[in-house]
Amino acid sequence: MASKTVPVLIQRGLLLDEQRGPDPARIDALVAFQRSARRRLLLLARQPVRWRPTRNSVDEDLGLQQTLHQAVRRAGAELDGVLYLTVGLFARRQGRLDELVRMADRYRIEPAELVAVGSDATLLESIVQSGGRALSVGERVIGASRHPSLKAALSALL
Repeated sequence: MASKTVPVLIQRGLLLDEQRGPDPARIDALVAFQRSARRRLLLLARQPVRWRPTRNSVDEDLGLQQTLHQAVRRAGAELDGVLYLTVGLFARRQGRLDELVRMADRYRIEPAELVAVGSDATLLESIVQSGGRALSVGERVIGASRHPSLKAALSALL
């Protein structure tokens, strides 16, 4: 029986520079982590208020998703995908928890085995509430360990 691989959820914004493009140093840190830990990687992001793709243009969020996938692939790694969680004004906490349970089921793991690295308090608190482990980059989040950088948080997972 093959051993299960627990994915690591990385908040999408942590991989971006000030111009909202892929940060090569952060992408390299992510690739080094994936190679050394042999873990599956999923990006974690807030679900956009609305998707706006048209026949002639790509939605900003979908374009960013594609750009990050390409940057990670060029650096020598692979992303399993992106998990969008609803966090808007009318979003319910239970909806986020249900989505995390569905995602855990797809990987045949328990929600308590989830691991997330991020800086968004709402996203990280959802991981903690599901029983998972959260690593906060920069921000203080209740229930999450705090790390000064993405590289430091990834090192804590090794």
